[in-house]
Amino acid sequence: MAQSSGVIALALMMLTVVLALRLDWFERRIGLDKLYRLHKWVGIYAAVFALLHWLIRQLPRWWVEWGWVANPGERIKGDYSNIEKILYSTGQTLGEYAFYAIVILIVIALLHRVPYRIFRNTHRFVPAVFILIAYHDATAQLRERWLATPAGYMVIALAAVGIIAATIALSRQSYCYCCGSSRARH
Repeated sequence: MAQSSGVIALALMMLTVVLALRLDWFERRIGLDKLYRLHKWVGIYAAVFALLHWLIRQLPRWWVEWGWVANPGERIKGDYSNIEKILYSTGQTLGEYAFYAIVILIVIALLHRVPYRIFRNTHRFVPAVFILIAYHDATAQLRERWLATPAGYMVIALAAVGIIAATIALSRQSYCYCCGSSRARH
């Protein structure tokens, strides 16, 4: 459940970042208002699945700390190199901090009392946070030995598309598929 909820959250976050680019293809077919609502609700569902993923990972630890269940000990799934251990540890730490950041950014986005200027400036950090989450997911696949499986390929593909979209969003450029030109989005 932890892996599935994480992959679903990654897919929804990737879609949210792609929708944020306001690609002409989407705008012409859906319309700007519907595109905005779709972006908003996909982002909300991404946050729900991210929260579910986080809870699934945290609840067993809390239950052990509270004495509700016995400590099963550390799971050992194989020999890992020091580099794999460092990558995994870094990915887990960055993923957790990125989760906290995305929760704060989404709360700011959903509060109607926050001035638009503040919302816009904080919302620009979301693509950067997505890149951290993509790193977290890729390193988690490394640890779980999923990287060379179809599920691992799917995670890498979702992360790659999302990172490309996030990079475009961070550079404030949008690519027009009709004419092949770039144009600045403000």
